[in-house]
Amino acid sequence: MKKQSLAFLGQLSNEDEIFASLVFDRIQASRERYRTSYTFFLDENRSALARQVLASQSYESFLFYGGHENASRVMLGIFSELDEPSTESFPLRAVTYEMKGTGGLTHRDFLGALMALGITRESVGDILVSDNSAVAFVTESVFSDALYSITRVGRVGVKAHEGFDLTLLPKQSYREITGTVSSLRLDCVVSLAVGCSRSKAEGLVTGGSVSVSGRVITDADRKINEGDIFSVRGVGKFIFDTKGKTTKKERTFIGVKKFI
Repeated sequence: MKKQSLAFLGQLSNEDEIFASLVFDRIQASRERYRTSYTFFLDENRSALARQVLASQSYESFLFYGGHENASRVMLGIFSELDEPSTESFPLRAVTYEMKGTGGLTHRDFLGALMALGITRESVGDILVSDNSAVAFVTESVFSDALYSITRVGRVGVKAHEGFDLTLLPKQSYREITGTVSSLRLDCVVSLAVGCSRSKAEGLVTGGSVSVSGRVITDADRKINEGDIFSVRGVGKFIFDTKGKTTKKERTFIGVKKFI
């Protein structure tokens, strides 16, 4: 029954097949045993895969949440009909590390310090680094280690405390990309965003490398709208920012922003 239900996903890696099966099982447990459950932290590709499984089962009582608005790495909460979906119930915590001195540490430095404690990547969400501090979102199960076991990152001393100050989080930066496209088809917009030919962009879409709003889209002629966020595997994340006027040659000016 489960294999038949997930057959639409096509060929998956062993890891993705196991994950899709896990989401399917949790949906069934929620329906049949009224059990609410949460996954580990998911990257964008796993989030998109989870959305496909949720949609295939017509399941709507779920939330993706990573501890702050617009989180890149998120946990999936699958709620039973007895529980109200809420971000407050997610088993995750935030740890802020105040750097001593000028800092100069990077995301990789903090991730390395956490993993040196035996913490797995799936237990760590976003790590947001600013000039003199960093915020790491972690699962509740590793929170104590993340809070109390790190006093130095690289050669820099740090002082940890629970929670974070939203105003101190680094603001998202973008690189603006502008140009004209023959239509607002997904492959056309991807071609401009990535800086490749339309035929290559079409291959990226049909090959499953492009997701829109967290869901993998394989239809190259799918229309994309202003405000849509899309990702290209191995390249980055973008937002279709503006649609401008149409030229005499019936090409449309658009603006795309790449997250950096």
